[in-house]
Formats: sequence, structure tokens, C-alpha cells
Amino acid sequence: MAAAASGNSMEALLPVVERLADLLAFASFVPVLLSYRLSTGQRRRRPRKNQENNAPLSAYVGVGLVCLVLLLLSEIFGSWEFVKLMLKGGQGKLATKLQALLQSIKEGASKTKMKSTSGMVEKAATVVILTLNSDLGYDVATSFVAIVAILIAMVCSLISGVRRLVDESSARRNATLAVGILWPLGAFCYFYKEDLKKAALAVPSDGLPEILQLVFRVAALILANRREGSTPTGFAALQAASLLASVQAVLLKGTLVGSYTAAQKQGFAEFLLSNPMFTSTIFPSALAIAWLYVCHMSDSLTAITLCAVATAISSPPILAWGMPQAQLLLGLSSKSAGPALLTEIVSLLYMGTTVLIVITGGTQSVLVITLLGQALVQFTGTGPFMEILEVFK
Repeated sequence: MAAAASGNSMEALLPVVERLADLLAFASFVPVLLSYRLSTGQRRRRPRKNQENNAPLSAYVGVGLVCLVLLLLSEIFGSWEFVKLMLKGGQGKLATKLQALLQSIKEGASKTKMKSTSGMVEKAATVVILTLNSDLGYDVATSFVAIVAILIAMVCSLISGVRRLVDESSARRNATLAVGILWPLGAFCYFYKEDLKKAALAVPSDGLPEILQLVFRVAALILANRREGSTPTGFAALQAASLLASVQAVLLKGTLVGSYTAAQKQGFAEFLLSNPMFTSTIFPSALAIAWLYVCHMSDSLTAITLCAVATAISSPPILAWGMPQAQLLLGLSSKSAGPALLTEIVSLLYMGTTVLIVITGGTQSVLVITLLGQALVQFTGTGPFMEILEVFK
């Protein structure tokens, strides 16, 4: 009976583990933006005199533009339902969904008796929790902030690349080669944009986008800069922990273990190859984790420790064991503790990580948020934004 109860409690933690996996992947952009920021400060503090006697600065900073572009494509496929809606010109449908979401947030805020005299931080925390409690709100909000973080990192990478163009002849050769490769691709996309749009709309919303999301993510992690001092070890550690949490969530669903008995007669290799969950999720994730460890984490004890701690925190057995302990320690009732409380904690961590990324991005954050805000206003109108502002009154 105890084992069954433990299994049921861990199954109830499945949404928490999946959200922790998303949070760890999102938090991995903090070290990336910090590396750009520290590199900029190092260049500004470099003495102008006797520069030839100083130790050379690292020319390559961050994960690289190719990695960021692939991560952006991964996020686009992760929110493919909304992308298809935008490609179809469904502004009205999207605005209707957002209005329904905002209405539920306002009703939830009124039920929680959020006073007008409450502080802005308290109001923001309440709105974030209510937004992420909804599946639609979670998908929209997490995809948006992830795209914002990637775009901020891309702007920082472009600025770093422009500086290398001034300082290095090899960088100028690489830039010329990139332009020579990209301009025919850009011209093809421009002249055949209607055909590409039809092809994108033909992609089914179920199954394939999830696979492509992981494929582009794994490709991005493999193509991240391997030069010394480029890809931050914190980025590799948090991405590896996120992938491990995703694998744990897949195993928690029981889809792989449940079919093991029926596949025993096939042999181990045939069993793995015949299981779509292994071939489409577990194997690519394991490949990316091994690559991150060998190429970016093996020489850094700090990165290995960070990955181990983050993996342990997102582990279902540890969460199932730790919830009752924390409940007794904090004096919480059984009704207020549990997966719902953990979900609220993850939502607050999302808010804190978003604020940290925006602050770390600096002026690049302001630029990206302004441009994305203008694009959203053009697409959905000002109605949803006015609804959000009314919640904070």
C-alpha cells in the first residue's frame, strides 16, 4: 500500500517535474548573458596603453549565433499551435483566447482578495501564479519569455561579432563567408514565402512539432561554441539538468516501462528501437547530455555540482520525499502543501528568473522587449495589454 501511495504521489508530481525542466532550460540563459556582460566590462577596463603587453582577451564569448538560432527554432516549434494561428491570420481567435485568459486571471485575482493597496511585487506574483496555473497561460507566457531571452542573447552575440570584425581578419573572412551563404537562402525565402507558408501550415500540430523541438534543441547544444572561454559551463550544466528532468518525466509517465513486459521477447535492442518514446525523446536527450558533459562540463567541478544539485531538486522521488518533510518543518497543512504549492513556487521562480534575465540583458533587453511589444500590439491590438494593466489598479 505504501509503495502504491508513493507511486501515486510521484505521478501527481509529473506537471511539477515538467515545469522544472522548462525552468532549468530558461535559467540557463542567465550565465550566457552574464558572459556577454562580463566580457564587455573587461574590454572597457582594459588599459589603452601597452595593449600589446596585456594578455589577449577571449575573442569568442557565449554559445554562438548558430546555437541561438537553433534554440529559437526549437521554441518556435514548441509553440507551434500559436505559430500556425498567426500564419493563418487568426488575430481574432488569438485575441479571443487571450481575452478569456485575462478574464480568468481577473476573476482569480478577485477571489484571492488582492487589495488595491497591495504592493506591486505582491500583485505581480499573484498575476504570475494565476497565469501559469492555466495551461494556455503557461504555454503563452513561458514561450514568450524564452523567445525574449534568446533574442536578447542574439543581440548580444551580434554586438560581440561586430567587435570581432573590427579586431580580427579571421572574423571578417567568416562574416564574408556567412553573408555569401545566407543571402541566397534569404532570397529564396523571400521569393517563395507563400509556398513556405503553405508548407508550414501543412505541418501537423500533434507529434511532429514536439519531435522537431527536441531535434533543434539537441542540434543547438551540439553546435554551441567549444572554444575555451566561450560557452559558459553554467549554461551546459542547467541544460543538461533540464534534459535529465525531461527524461525523468517521460519515465514517470510509464510509457517506456509499461511496454517492457510485452517487448521482452524481442530482445533489448529491438525493444528500444521499437519504442517511439525512446527513439524520439530519451536517446536524443541522452546524446545531448553526454555531449555537454564531455565537451563543456568535464573539466569544471562547479558545473558538475550545479547539474547534480539541479537534477536532484527536480527528481520525482526526492520531491515526493521532501514535500512531507517541508510540510512538517514549515507547519503547513496537508491541503496547502503538495504539488499545487510546488507549482506556485516554480511560477515564482519563473518570475524571478525573468527579472534577472531582463536586468542582465541591460539595454539589449529594453530593445528586444520594445520591438516584441510593438509586434504583439500590431497583431492582437491594445485590448489584452489594457486588461493586464487593470489587474494592477
